[in-house]
Order: sequence, then structure tokens, then C-alpha cells
Amino acid sequence: DNVTPDNYVGIVSDNCVLARDTVANYLSDMQAENIRLLKNVYPYSIYDIEYRISGNKKYAIVQQTATKEKTFTLSTEKIQFINDFPEDTFLFLVTDICDNKKIFSYSALDINSLGKSIAAIRFEDRK
Repeated sequence: DNVTPDNYVGIVSDNCVLARDTVANYLSDMQAENIRLLKNVYPYSIYDIEYRISGNKKYAIVQQTATKEKTFTLSTEKIQFINDFPEDTFLFLVTDICDNKKIFSYSALDINSLGKSIAAIRFEDRK
């Protein structure tokens, strides 16, 4: 598909849904149980998927990219959540979402050891 300013938001939204479904299927293949795609029901949820492994509740944050590059952006709220629940939260990155999807899993320890760069700066008018 050709991405244009007119269809950009729709394509990104569709790719996010596809990434969550891809990770949910992956988790099912890994014997996860009670898989709930929370982001589909609660769009402002910090995490995307809730699931259980051996009876223990886990949380998945799903990121996706149309490229093969393993890069992603996290909000400070998601970083805080990952650090608050480091044993129970995992980030799943789906690369090449439109063609040859691959899933990469990152623990809190993995995420905190990755290289980081500042991609944006928030400005506030406090007048």
C-alpha cells in the first residue's frame, strides 16, 4: 500500500492492531493462557496485552515498525510501568509488519540496557 497523508493514520492504526494480534498468537503458541487484548477494549491502557504464564499474570507492551530496524519509542508512563513491574512486563517488537513479520521480546533488564536517544522534547506554555 502507498502511504499518503490521507491514509497515514488508518494504516498506522491497522498496523498496531495487526501487531497486537501477531503477539497474541505468539503468546498462545508459547502456552500463555487467559490472553486479553486490553488495548482493543481500553485504548488508553498503558499495556496492550494481559496474559498468564504458569498462573502468573504478565503484561505485554507491543510496538511495531514497517522496517527491519529494531527501534521503538516508549512514553515515560510505559517506562515507569516496566520499571515498576520488571519481572512481569515484557515489550514485544514486531518488525517488518507489512511483509515478513518478526517478533523480538525484551525484558525490563533488556530495555534498560539498550541505547537511548531523545527523539522529542515537550514544550509547555506556563503563562
